[in-house]
Amino acid sequence: MRRLLVGLVSSLSMLLLVTLASQTQAAPIIFSDQASFLTAAGPLTVEDFEAETPTLETVTPQASIAFDFFTASSSPNALKLLNESFFGNHNTTPGGSIFLSADTDIGRVDATVTLIFSMPIIEFGLFMIDIDFGDGSVSINGIGYSIAATGNLGSQYFGIIEDTPFTSVILNGGFENSHWSMDDLAFSVIPEPSTFLLTSLGLIGFALTNRRRRSSKQSF
Repeated sequence: MRRLLVGLVSSLSMLLLVTLASQTQAAPIIFSDQASFLTAAGPLTVEDFEAETPTLETVTPQASIAFDFFTASSSPNALKLLNESFFGNHNTTPGGSIFLSADTDIGRVDATVTLIFSMPIIEFGLFMIDIDFGDGSVSINGIGYSIAATGNLGSQYFGIIEDTPFTSVILNGGFENSHWSMDDLAFSVIPEPSTFLLTSLGLIGFALTNRRRRSSKQSF
Protein backbone atom coordinates (compact mmCIF):
# COMPACT_ATOMS: atom_id res chain seq x y z
CA MET A 1 0.00 0.00 0.00
CA ARG A 2 2.84 2.36 0.88
CA ARG A 3 4.34 1.71 -2.54
CA LEU A 4 1.01 2.55 -4.16
CA LEU A 5 0.83 5.88 -2.32
CA VAL A 6 4.41 6.71 -3.19
CA GLY A 7 3.71 5.87 -6.82
CA LEU A 8 0.62 8.08 -6.92
CA VAL A 9 2.43 11.01 -5.33
CA SER A 10 5.37 10.57 -7.71
CA SER A 11 3.06 10.46 -10.72
CA LEU A 12 1.26 13.57 -9.52
CA SER A 13 4.56 15.40 -9.03
CA MET A 14 5.78 14.39 -12.48
CA LEU A 15 2.49 15.53 -14.02
CA LEU A 16 2.80 18.94 -12.40
CA LEU A 17 6.38 19.26 -13.62
CA VAL A 18 5.37 18.38 -17.17
CA THR A 19 2.53 20.90 -17.02
CA LEU A 20 4.87 23.64 -15.86
CA ALA A 21 7.52 22.68 -18.39
CA SER A 22 4.99 22.94 -21.21
CA GLN A 23 4.84 26.67 -20.56
CA THR A 24 8.49 27.09 -21.59
CA GLN A 25 8.72 24.89 -24.67
CA ALA A 26 9.70 26.00 -28.17
CA ALA A 27 7.65 28.12 -30.55
CA PRO A 28 4.50 26.66 -32.16
CA ILE A 29 4.94 24.30 -35.10
CA ILE A 30 2.83 25.22 -38.14
CA PHE A 31 1.63 22.83 -40.85
CA SER A 32 0.16 23.59 -44.27
CA ASP A 33 -0.91 20.05 -45.20
CA GLN A 34 -3.15 17.62 -43.38
CA ALA A 35 -0.97 14.52 -43.70
CA SER A 36 2.05 16.13 -42.03
CA PHE A 37 -0.05 17.48 -39.19
CA LEU A 38 -1.79 14.15 -38.51
CA THR A 39 1.58 12.37 -38.50
CA ALA A 40 3.18 14.80 -36.04
CA ALA A 41 0.20 15.25 -33.70
CA GLY A 42 -0.84 12.96 -30.88
CA PRO A 43 -4.29 11.35 -30.52
CA LEU A 44 -6.87 13.72 -31.98
CA THR A 45 -10.61 14.29 -31.84
CA VAL A 46 -12.06 15.03 -35.28
CA GLU A 47 -15.19 17.02 -36.04
CA ASP A 48 -16.14 16.44 -39.68
CA PHE A 49 -19.79 17.51 -39.18
CA GLU A 50 -21.09 14.33 -40.82
CA ALA A 51 -23.26 13.53 -37.79
CA GLU A 52 -24.93 16.95 -37.93
CA THR A 53 -28.20 17.85 -39.64
CA PRO A 54 -27.58 20.08 -42.66
CA THR A 55 -29.69 23.06 -43.67
CA LEU A 56 -30.49 24.70 -46.98
CA GLU A 57 -28.19 27.47 -48.18
CA THR A 58 -31.18 29.81 -48.19
CA VAL A 59 -31.82 29.60 -44.43
CA THR A 60 -31.09 32.56 -42.19
CA PRO A 61 -27.51 32.25 -40.88
CA GLN A 62 -27.07 31.49 -37.17
CA ALA A 63 -25.02 33.38 -34.59
CA SER A 64 -23.70 30.21 -32.94
CA ILE A 65 -23.80 26.42 -33.12
CA ALA A 66 -22.76 24.06 -30.31
CA PHE A 67 -20.86 20.86 -31.05
CA ASP A 68 -19.56 18.12 -28.74
CA PHE A 69 -16.29 19.78 -27.71
CA PHE A 70 -16.63 23.37 -28.86
CA THR A 71 -19.06 26.13 -29.75
CA ALA A 72 -18.74 28.11 -32.97
CA SER A 73 -19.97 31.70 -33.04
CA SER A 74 -19.78 34.32 -35.77
CA SER A 75 -19.93 38.08 -36.17
CA PRO A 76 -22.06 39.00 -38.02
CA ASN A 77 -24.39 35.98 -38.03
CA ALA A 78 -23.14 33.62 -40.72
CA LEU A 79 -23.12 29.97 -39.62
CA LYS A 80 -24.78 27.27 -41.72
CA LEU A 81 -24.27 23.52 -41.94
CA LEU A 82 -24.42 22.72 -45.65
CA ASN A 83 -24.25 19.46 -47.57
CA GLU A 84 -24.04 20.78 -51.12
CA SER A 85 -21.29 22.74 -52.86
CA PHE A 86 -22.20 26.39 -53.27
CA PHE A 87 -20.16 29.10 -54.99
CA GLY A 88 -16.91 27.24 -54.39
CA ASN A 89 -17.68 26.12 -50.85
CA HIS A 90 -17.53 22.36 -50.40
CA ASN A 91 -16.87 19.37 -48.15
CA THR A 92 -13.33 18.01 -47.69
CA THR A 93 -14.11 14.75 -45.85
CA PRO A 94 -13.48 11.70 -48.06
CA GLY A 95 -16.90 10.19 -48.71
CA GLY A 96 -18.59 12.98 -46.74
CA SER A 97 -20.88 15.84 -47.66
CA ILE A 98 -21.48 18.20 -44.70
CA PHE A 99 -19.32 21.21 -43.82
CA LEU A 100 -19.58 24.34 -41.67
CA SER A 101 -20.06 27.48 -43.70
CA ALA A 102 -19.67 31.15 -42.80
CA ASP A 103 -22.13 32.88 -45.10
CA THR A 104 -23.28 36.36 -44.12
CA ASP A 105 -25.76 36.61 -47.02
CA ILE A 106 -24.46 40.18 -47.39
CA GLY A 107 -22.34 41.00 -50.42
CA ARG A 108 -18.66 41.64 -49.58
CA VAL A 109 -19.26 41.55 -45.81
CA ASP A 110 -16.96 38.97 -44.24
CA ALA A 111 -17.57 37.05 -41.02
CA THR A 112 -15.19 36.25 -38.20
CA VAL A 113 -15.80 32.87 -36.56
CA THR A 114 -14.67 32.10 -33.01
CA LEU A 115 -14.35 28.54 -31.73
CA ILE A 116 -14.54 28.14 -27.95
CA PHE A 117 -13.41 24.74 -26.69
CA SER A 118 -14.74 23.13 -23.51
CA MET A 119 -11.21 22.06 -22.49
CA PRO A 120 -7.72 23.38 -23.29
CA ILE A 121 -6.11 22.03 -26.44
CA ILE A 122 -2.54 22.16 -27.75
CA GLU A 123 -3.03 20.76 -31.26
CA PHE A 124 -5.47 22.05 -33.84
CA GLY A 125 -6.00 21.69 -37.58
CA LEU A 126 -8.68 22.33 -40.22
CA PHE A 127 -9.40 22.97 -43.87
CA MET A 128 -10.35 26.55 -44.74
CA ILE A 129 -12.33 26.60 -47.97
CA ASP A 130 -13.00 29.18 -50.69
CA ILE A 131 -10.79 32.01 -49.42
CA ASP A 132 -11.48 34.25 -52.38
CA PHE A 133 -10.58 37.92 -52.08
CA GLY A 134 -7.35 37.84 -50.09
CA ASP A 135 -5.61 35.96 -47.34
CA GLY A 136 -7.62 34.51 -44.49
CA SER A 137 -6.35 34.23 -40.93
CA VAL A 138 -6.22 32.01 -37.86
CA SER A 139 -5.54 33.59 -34.46
CA ILE A 140 -4.42 31.54 -31.45
CA ASN A 141 -3.05 32.80 -28.14
CA GLY A 142 -3.04 36.34 -29.53
CA ILE A 143 -0.90 35.46 -32.57
CA GLY A 144 -2.32 35.68 -36.10
CA TYR A 145 -1.36 33.24 -38.87
CA SER A 146 -2.05 34.05 -42.51
CA ILE A 147 -3.95 31.59 -44.71
CA ALA A 148 -3.14 32.03 -48.40
CA ALA A 149 -6.06 32.79 -50.68
CA THR A 150 -7.35 29.60 -52.28
CA GLY A 151 -9.41 31.05 -55.10
CA ASN A 152 -12.83 29.73 -56.00
CA LEU A 153 -13.28 26.00 -55.24
CA GLY A 154 -9.93 25.85 -53.43
CA SER A 155 -9.04 24.84 -49.89
CA GLN A 156 -6.03 25.33 -47.63
CA TYR A 157 -5.04 23.27 -44.60
CA PHE A 158 -3.77 24.86 -41.42
CA GLY A 159 -2.39 22.91 -38.48
CA ILE A 160 -0.60 23.95 -35.32
CA ILE A 161 1.08 22.21 -32.39
CA GLU A 162 1.29 24.79 -29.62
CA ASP A 163 3.47 24.98 -26.53
CA THR A 164 0.81 26.84 -24.53
CA PRO A 165 -2.70 25.35 -24.15
CA PHE A 166 -5.55 27.41 -25.58
CA THR A 167 -9.34 27.31 -25.56
CA SER A 168 -10.24 29.64 -28.42
CA VAL A 169 -9.47 29.93 -32.13
CA ILE A 170 -10.47 32.95 -34.22
CA LEU A 171 -10.96 32.40 -37.95
CA ASN A 172 -11.50 34.83 -40.81
CA GLY A 173 -12.00 33.97 -44.46
CA GLY A 174 -10.48 37.13 -45.87
CA PHE A 175 -11.46 40.74 -46.34
CA GLU A 176 -14.93 41.15 -47.90
CA ASN A 177 -15.29 37.38 -48.38
CA SER A 178 -18.97 36.95 -47.55
CA HIS A 179 -19.00 33.17 -47.91
CA TRP A 180 -16.24 30.77 -46.86
CA SER A 181 -16.22 27.43 -45.04
CA MET A 182 -14.31 25.02 -42.85
CA ASP A 183 -14.20 21.25 -42.47
CA ASP A 184 -12.36 18.35 -40.82
CA LEU A 185 -11.41 20.11 -37.60
CA ALA A 186 -8.91 18.03 -35.60
CA PHE A 187 -7.78 18.83 -32.08
CA SER A 188 -6.34 17.28 -28.94
CA VAL A 189 -8.52 17.61 -25.85
CA ILE A 190 -6.46 17.63 -22.64
CA PRO A 191 -7.84 17.72 -19.10
CA GLU A 192 -7.12 20.86 -17.12
CA PRO A 193 -4.50 20.60 -14.33
CA SER A 194 -7.27 20.84 -11.74
CA THR A 195 -8.84 17.70 -13.22
CA PHE A 196 -5.56 15.84 -12.86
CA LEU A 197 -5.25 17.01 -9.26
CA LEU A 198 -8.77 15.97 -8.32
CA THR A 199 -8.35 12.58 -9.96
CA SER A 200 -5.02 11.96 -8.22
CA LEU A 201 -6.35 13.06 -4.84
CA GLY A 202 -9.35 10.79 -5.32
CA LEU A 203 -7.07 7.83 -6.00
CA ILE A 204 -5.00 8.60 -2.91
CA GLY A 205 -8.16 8.85 -0.80
CA PHE A 206 -9.42 5.56 -2.20
CA ALA A 207 -6.10 3.87 -1.34
CA LEU A 208 -6.13 5.22 2.21
CA THR A 209 -9.72 4.05 2.75
CA ASN A 210 -8.85 0.53 1.60
CA ARG A 211 -5.82 0.50 3.87
CA ARG A 212 -7.94 1.43 6.91
CA ARG A 213 -10.48 -1.25 6.11
CA ARG A 214 -7.76 -3.90 5.87
CA SER A 215 -6.22 -2.74 9.15
CA SER A 216 -9.65 -2.97 10.86
CA LYS A 217 -10.17 -6.53 9.63
CA GLN A 218 -6.71 -7.62 10.80
CA SER A 219 -7.35 -6.27 14.32
CA PHE A 220 -10.18 -8.75 14.90
